[in-house]
Formats: sequence, C-alpha cells, structure tokens
Amino acid sequence: MSAGRRSRGLLVAALGWLTACGAPERPAPAAGEASRTRRAAEGLFSEPAEYAPRPPSAEAGHRYFAELGVGDPYGAGVPYPVYRALMAQYPERLGADFGALSERFGFIAGDDPGALPVGFHRTRDPNTGVDFLMTNCTICHAGRVRTAQAERVVEGLGNRRVRIHAYALAFARIATDPELSVSSLGAAAADEAERLDLAWPPSHRRVLVEATIRGLRERFASRLAPLERLGEGLPGRVATMEGFMIALDTFMDADLRLPEVIGWARVPDVAVWQHRDTNSFDGAADGSPVALVAEADFAFGVRPRWYEEHRHIATSMFLYLRHFERDLPFPGPIDEALATEGYEAFEARCAGCHGHYAAPGESTRPSYRERIVPVEVVGTDPARLESVTEPFVRAANAAPATRGLVHTRRSGGYVPRPLVDVWARGQYGHNGQWPDLAVLATPPEERPTRFVVDPAAPLDLERVGQRWRPADEGPPGPGEYLYDGTRPGYGVQGHPFLGAAPEGERRAILAYLRTL
Repeated sequence: MSAGRRSRGLLVAALGWLTACGAPERPAPAAGEASRTRRAAEGLFSEPAEYAPRPPSAEAGHRYFAELGVGDPYGAGVPYPVYRALMAQYPERLGADFGALSERFGFIAGDDPGALPVGFHRTRDPNTGVDFLMTNCTICHAGRVRTAQAERVVEGLGNRRVRIHAYALAFARIATDPELSVSSLGAAAADEAERLDLAWPPSHRRVLVEATIRGLRERFASRLAPLERLGEGLPGRVATMEGFMIALDTFMDADLRLPEVIGWARVPDVAVWQHRDTNSFDGAADGSPVALVAEADFAFGVRPRWYEEHRHIATSMFLYLRHFERDLPFPGPIDEALATEGYEAFEARCAGCHGHYAAPGESTRPSYRERIVPVEVVGTDPARLESVTEPFVRAANAAPATRGLVHTRRSGGYVPRPLVDVWARGQYGHNGQWPDLAVLATPPEERPTRFVVDPAAPLDLERVGQRWRPADEGPPGPGEYLYDGTRPGYGVQGHPFLGAAPEGERRAILAYLRTL
C-alpha cells in the first residue's frame, strides 16, 4: 500500500485511538494492533454543525461555495492552533500572518493581517472542541477587479494572482523538513493557542500534533518532485488534470505519472457554468452535473465517503451554480452605435461557437449550446488537451465514488466558452495566453510571444483585459511575472477567426463585447 493511500486515515486514526483509549501518552500499540486501529478509524468523521444535512437549495450552495467549503475537518482541514504554529515556525514558507500568506500565494487578503483570507473558514470539530482551518471554492474562484476609479472583489471570477500549487508545495517542503518535530510544533501550537485565546484542550494536543505531522509527511514525502514542478506555475493558473492525477494516486494507488508538458489552464470564471454541460476547457468529463461539481473537491482532500454521505452539499452547489447571478456592468464608456454594429458582426462570425447574446440596449438570456472544436481547427496550444492521458482516463473512470456518474475521455479539442462578463475575465484563452481582447483580435503571427504582466494592476478598459508590456522593455518588477509564449504549453497561436476580420469589424466586435 502506497504512502499516499495510507495517509488518508492518519488523522482520523489518531483521533479514533484517542477516543478509544484516553490519554495520548499511553504507550503505542503493537504493529498489528495499530494497523487494525487505523483501518477501523477510516470511517471516523467530524460532523460540524454547519455541514448537517438540510434541504438542497441554491442559497445553501452559496454558503458551501463561498463561506464554508466541503469535506470533514479530519480529511480536508488542519487544526487551527497547529496551522498558526506552522506559520510561526515557517514564516519564510507560509508567512508570519495572514496578510503575508495572502501576498505570498495570491490569496485575497482580509481587512487586516489577522483576518482569514477569502476562501478560508474556521469550523469547530464537535469531537474535540478544536477549531480546524478549512478552505472553500472562493480561494480560487473570487477575483479582485480593479479599474482606475474603483476596486471590488467579485465572486466567481478566477483569481488572477492565486498560486494554489505553490501553496501545496510549501506544505510539502515543511513536511520533508527533518527539523519538524512533535515537541517543537506542539510547543508552538500551545503558545499560539494562548496568544490567540483558542480552544486547545490538553488531552487532545499531542495526538493532533502527531497526526498532523504524520499526515503531512506521508502525504507529501513521495510527491515533492511533482509538486516542485507544479509549484513553478504562473499566478492564476492551475494544473487541473495533474491535480486529479495526484488525488487518484491518493485514493486508488493509481500510480499515474505527470505528463512531460504540464497542461496549465487559467482559473475559470464559474458564471459560465450555468450555460455548460461540462466544466473543463476541453469537455473531457461529462455526466451527472452534481458529480461534476463535486469532483474538484477530491483534489483538496475530501474523502470519497464524505462525498457519498453528504450529497446534499454537491446538489446545493450545483443549484447555486446553475442559477448563478451577478451584476457586473462594464465600468467604462461604450460607443453604442459601434457596439450595435459589432453585434451584427459577432452574430455572423462568433455566435456559432460562443453563443447568442442580447443586442445593445436589450436584455435577453444568452442562448448557448456547448460544442468541442477540434484542436486542428482552433489551432491553440495542445498541452492542456494532451494532459488527459490514457492512463488517467482509465483511472478516472474506475474511481468508485463517481463511477457511472461521470465519464472521462480524450475530447480532441477545446470548448468555446460563453462570454458573460467577458470584459472582466482577462487574461484570455485556456492558459491566459492572450492578455487582452485586442491581442486576441490580432492575427496570430502578429501577437506578442513574451510579455510582462502585473495581475494586480487596474484593468485596461481600452484594450479590454490585463495590463502588460513587452518583455524587452525590462524584467518583471515586484508582483509582475513574465509570460513566455515560446515555452511548450504556453503558445499564443491559434484562434485566428477574429484576427481575420477587417480592422473596423474587429473594433466593432470589441465594442460589443464590452456590453456582455
């Protein structure tokens, strides 16, 4: 049995041992007894009150998506005093406070350095009375929209600055630090609990610290090399399929290998999912929409049994996403006459793939039918598409929790996405390879291949997208990064359709896109 598979029950096993046998200072059981205890404890879950079964609804789904999260604390969380102790012991890895943590990994910071970032949640474990730190969907799917006049956090948008794989890598490096010990971390957790006035019962302390360290080491020790690769990803990108490969290794001993070229994709805007049949850029998985919504949580430590016993959570989140509402009007001037001209050109050139929308001044529901455009036709970088390997397909379709509910395949192309609120979603393309719509509307051979992006800068409302500058104007400054389209997986080629239009027609279509 692999280290990844064993690690699933480490924390619950330790808690089960505590519940059954009292004080954690008791001598360890014999090897066979420990194995039986660990197996028996696989079924132990923490059931915080906020995750109790309730009638599914879009309102409940919003709470799970944006406030609570999913997954039991033992499988998907970390004891809060221990988390704060890790921050205190490894400020160079995590940051000494939540402000520093947010800056390091691109999270949206709270109102002050002591507040949790957007996407984090504290829940009380009823078994121990200890708070655990959990995450929810807005850790990635909430974005800060800045213009020259205003700034707001928009739920559902992809976070342009988040570095979620670097966050996992930080824990992997901590886990493999030989200096990490129960005594040092336990003392730091006690100090943090006292400083922050946290519940930290003496009878539970040692077992929680031991289980956390053991779980970190057995979960991450064998994954440091692949996580080193993923941790190098650009801000606002995720290696979705590679994350699923790691999760399948954990739950199924699938022994999957990451592809030679990582299939990076930008964090998407979930507002478009209400119009889609699948969720991914390539339509690789279809089937039950409720199961599709829940699948992503497995990569964040949610155990299959939790999913099976708490299906109301996924159902509610599906209802929330299916009825997603957001008011996000373009914040700049719009040339109505040019936009009307652009509407007619869009209908003729773009609507067949990207859907039909209201004419300027009208209000109608978008009409969109999902399709997959072969990569030979659209011509964009194939790395994301090729990351869905045959071994991954076989493992994904054999996963017990979703077998018969979700079917994974190699689709052969990319899905043209609906364009709701498209002005706020830059950068564009499945990997954010086009920084603004003006670049996308340029013939492929004329597009910039190497450019510097500041993901925290105000949006460029004239060009519609993220501000950027050519790489030859100087190296990236603080908070900026270089996008190198000459690297495999980052190509800026393809989607020549808008660039092939006459210049006046391109300007008109861009004016219309501001109205969506």
